[in-house]
Amino acid sequence: MRNGKKSLKKASVLLTTFLLVVMCLAVDTTSVSAAKIKLNKTKLTLTQGKKYRLKVKGTKKKVKWSSTKKSVATVNKKGVVTAKKKGTAYIKAKVGKKTYKCKVTVKSKKAPAKPAPTTPSAPVNPPAEPTATPTTAPAKTPVLSATSLSMRKGEYYQLSVQDPKHLPVWTSSNKNIAEVDSQGKVHAINVGTTEIKVDAGIVLTCTVTVTMETKPQTEPVLSKAVIKGQRSVKNEAGESVVIEIPLNTYTYTFSTIPTNVEELKQYNISGDDGRYKVLALYVMSLRTWKPENQTDCEEMIGYLCNKQLSVYEKQRLAEQMKKSKQYLYLGNAFLNGATPANDYTPSQPYSITLTQDSVVDEDQIYIPANPSIPSPDQYRAFIYCKASDSGKWIDVYKSSKDGNWYMYKWMDLITSIKAPASSNPF
Repeated sequence: MRNGKKSLKKASVLLTTFLLVVMCLAVDTTSVSAAKIKLNKTKLTLTQGKKYRLKVKGTKKKVKWSSTKKSVATVNKKGVVTAKKKGTAYIKAKVGKKTYKCKVTVKSKKAPAKPAPTTPSAPVNPPAEPTATPTTAPAKTPVLSATSLSMRKGEYYQLSVQDPKHLPVWTSSNKNIAEVDSQGKVHAINVGTTEIKVDAGIVLTCTVTVTMETKPQTEPVLSKAVIKGQRSVKNEAGESVVIEIPLNTYTYTFSTIPTNVEELKQYNISGDDGRYKVLALYVMSLRTWKPENQTDCEEMIGYLCNKQLSVYEKQRLAEQMKKSKQYLYLGNAFLNGATPANDYTPSQPYSITLTQDSVVDEDQIYIPANPSIPSPDQYRAFIYCKASDSGKWIDVYKSSKDGNWYMYKWMDLITSIKAPASSNPF
C-alpha cells in the first residue's frame, strides 16, 4: 500500500515537470518567432531618382507597404522604394497588427562633374604661363525694352522683357488711358499718363503718356439749293393727294476732316444751318470708327449728342460697324459720289448734301411719337444716299443753354446698308 502511494506521487511529479517544460518551450518558440520578423533596413539614404527594395524577414505573411511622405519617397506593393525629391520620409511595413519602419533620406542629384579640358602635348621646356582663376558669370537681371513711352491716342506699341526669370505678367495702372495684353502689347486709349508694369521675377515699370494730335480745322463751304419735292396732303374732300413742294438742300464741302473730338469742337454748330451741319459732322465722325480705335468715334458722337454715349449705344454702334465690316464703308456711303458700284468711293473734295424734311415745313417742330415724354423741340434733317432705298434722318434740337444744335435721335444712320460691289462673289 505504501509502495503504491509512492508510485502515484512520483508519477504526479513527473507529469508536472513535463507540463512546465512544454510551456517553457512554447513561450521560447513564440519569442524567437517574433524576434525573427524584421526589415532588412531601418535606415536608408537614396539619391533622387534611385530605387531600393526593402524586405521583411522572418515571415511569409502578407506585407502592407506605405509611405508617410509620398512627395519624398514612394513604395509599391513589392517594397520597392523610389526616391522622389530631397527630404525625409518613413516607409512602413505592416505585418498583421505589427508595423515596422525604415527611415528614408533622399538627397538631391549632384551635377555631373565637368571633364577636365585636355591640352595638347607641351613642348620641351615650355615657357611659364600665368594661370587664371575661372569666374562664375553673374545672374542676368530682367530688363524692360522701354521705361517711358509717348504715344498718340489709338496707337499700339510692343513692350518686351530681356532675360525674364519667369513668364512675364503685365498690368496697367489705369486701363482707361492705356491697356496692355498678356504679350506686352500696349494700346493708347485716352489722353493722360499711366504706368505699365511687368512682373518678370522683379517688377519693372514703363511710364506711358498718351497725347492726341489736334490739327486746325476749316469750316466747310455751304451751298444752298432748292429742289422739287412731293408731299401727301388731304384736299377739301378729305382725300389724300400728292402735291409738289420746294425742298431746301444744304451741301457742305470739307477741306479738312475732323478725326477726334478736339478737332470736332472747332466747328460752329450754333448757326442757322446748325441743324444740318451737325448731321454732316456726324457722318464725318462715323468714318473714324475702327476696331482697334473705337474711342474717338464714340467721343465725337457723344459731343454731337451733348452727352456721353451709354453702354448700350456703344455696343449698338460696334455691332453695326462690325457687321459685314461696315466700318470700311458706312461713313463714306453718305458722301456725294459714293455708290455700291464703286465700293463707296466718294468724290473729291468730300461733300455731303442734306435735305429738308418733306413731311413738314422747314421751321415746323417735329412732334415725337410719344409727346407725353418731356423733350426739347425737335426738328428733322434728312440725308439721301444710294446705299439704301429710303432716306435716313436724325432728330435734332437747339440747346437753350449754349445755342448749339445737337442730335436727339441718331441711330438710324447705322443700320445695315447695301454691300459694296467688291464684296459680291458673283
